[in-house]
Amino acid sequence: DIHPDIKKTALKNVVLPKTVIILSQSNSSKLDMDTLPTAARSILGKLVDKTSGSLDISGGTQLLASLNARSLGSMGKAIGVSQGQLRLGGSISGLFGGHPELALQAHLPTFSPPKNSPKFMKGASGVTPQLIMSFKKSGTTIQSAIGVAMLTNLRVGSQTVQLETNMQATTSPSGVGLAVGGTLDAWKNAFALKGFDMSDVAISIGVEADGAISVGTQGTVTLKDGKTQFTL
Repeated sequence: DIHPDIKKTALKNVVLPKTVIILSQSNSSKLDMDTLPTAARSILGKLVDKTSGSLDISGGTQLLASLNARSLGSMGKAIGVSQGQLRLGGSISGLFGGHPELALQAHLPTFSPPKNSPKFMKGASGVTPQLIMSFKKSGTTIQSAIGVAMLTNLRVGSQTVQLETNMQATTSPSGVGLAVGGTLDAWKNAFALKGFDMSDVAISIGVEADGAISVGTQGTVTLKDGKTQFTL
């Protein structure tokens, strides 16, 4: 465990049975071997007991691990990731002091969106979705997420636009839901409205456990005259 508070987050049931920690010698920083956090002592094992003084390693630490998707539980099912053995890679911070942080990714070549995902957004072909798992604590603030990053095609009337999309599992009193956010730089004739151009577009879709759906849009609108602008 990189921090006890991870048990309070969406990652609480995640188990990584096979893990490799990679310590780099570049950009080294000195560690006091006598004051290492518990997590660091367990990773370095007997090295801590046999070493006095300081040890030079990089402040950035890489992690490779295997993950059984079933351990993601209801959060994994919500985003369509509930079966198979995944290979994770990413970074881990805070083992040797500082703010604890975890950022892991895994390719999902056979990914299929969950049944409750928006039907008007389809995964783009030729781009492999990625599982994203993250945890961060700074002071009393804790952030964590389990989601899928992918490209999607948004169909509006006769238009199809491509969005950089992040799909995350969410929790509420009614159960586990889904939060979908998509962005694109520019959208000409947005929402199939002629002369209604948008830039810095963000679309958010929430799907509650009971099936209720909410949709939000923001961006800068430029009208046909090219001069009139306003922000949604």
